[in-house]
Amino acid sequence: MRPSLRQVLFRSAGLDLNFAGGVFSLNNTRTDSPANIPGWSFSRTDTNGTATALDLAGNVIQFATGVPRITNRGILVEEARTNVLLRSNEFDNASWTATNSTVTANAGSAPDGTTTADKIIATVASAQHRVDQTAVNSAGTACFSVFLKAAEYSFATIRIGSSGGIVDLSDGSVSGVSVGYTMTATAFPNGWYRCALVGSAALNDTVRINVQNATGFALSFAGDGTSGILAWGAQLELGAFATSPIITTGAAGTRDGEVVSLGTAALPPEGTIVLTYVVQPTAVGTAARTYGFNLTDAGNSRFSLRIGDIGSATTPVAIIGDGTALTTLTASSLTPGTTAKVAVSYSSLSAQFAMAVNGSDQTGARQAVAATLALTFRLGSIGTPGTNAINSPISRAQIIPRFLTAAERIALTAP
Repeated sequence: MRPSLRQVLFRSAGLDLNFAGGVFSLNNTRTDSPANIPGWSFSRTDTNGTATALDLAGNVIQFATGVPRITNRGILVEEARTNVLLRSNEFDNASWTATNSTVTANAGSAPDGTTTADKIIATVASAQHRVDQTAVNSAGTACFSVFLKAAEYSFATIRIGSSGGIVDLSDGSVSGVSVGYTMTATAFPNGWYRCALVGSAALNDTVRINVQNATGFALSFAGDGTSGILAWGAQLELGAFATSPIITTGAAGTRDGEVVSLGTAALPPEGTIVLTYVVQPTAVGTAARTYGFNLTDAGNSRFSLRIGDIGSATTPVAIIGDGTALTTLTASSLTPGTTAKVAVSYSSLSAQFAMAVNGSDQTGARQAVAATLALTFRLGSIGTPGTNAINSPISRAQIIPRFLTAAERIALTAP
């Protein structure tokens, strides 16, 4: 059987970083680690010593500081965030205040496979049954997230201050969300939901997890002293969306932003950069600049793929310019949470570039720019730790040493 055009193009890649498949090559020399690719560089600092990422099954995997977060979903590149909550997995600790509730430590299997999920139990009092923590945080837009699982009760309320919403832990539906706030509940394996509440947080605000026996905002009821819900991985971070879990103990935990880069050895004078990634699930703000890749030389000439341009979390924008005068190619917004394939052809010889996204080709553009190659090729961010990250997994990145035709770009990126 003759190989398809897509197969032929994939095989012709000079650089192929197949993060999801665990296979990497440069000029047809294969290796099982990207660290063996000439020019590869990676950095990330975690003040608590670990960072996390999800695999395809939804399991939370822990990685040591400085280790790329590569799973079968790809490599996760995120911006810097700090979890200001202490003892994120220890709701029986004095960092948390129990009100008409008791906590049984290590009562169940957590999303990371360890037996570190705690059970929050409602006492017999006719009152609210909750655990609280007052954080040390700046005022601003914040996200409070926590993994919750039904036990004897199937409802919970999470709040920032007095504002929040209720989640049905039998199906992940949310209701009663306060005005000005948004709330989601994302399903994880073994009945877990990661509940995330986004809205305004006051200076040194208090987060709350209430056990409930029914839907609605009637927070008070009489428990039986043995029934409750399971909880793990509480996180309060400044930002408009939840990032990967940051596990804390006796201090707040900061995960610095990843910097993934390569030297110019992989960059031919003209070629096509192909990126397969997961579209960001949430908006990133009106001034967002998240990068699929970024090439910048010492003279500030650049060629890059921005994802999340001018407030859109999902629009790919290819850019060529000298720092002030820019020519762009803009594709349509994509569906959050889906996989996108983008191919951007470039030429430093003719200052020409073109782009295809998910099988739809864009119009080529030309600009008289002296250089479109770079001293470094940064993947998933612009290279400054903690800023302008793609905030989602990149499953594959390739460089094909040829300016592809429109038909080839369409075939390469077709869903």
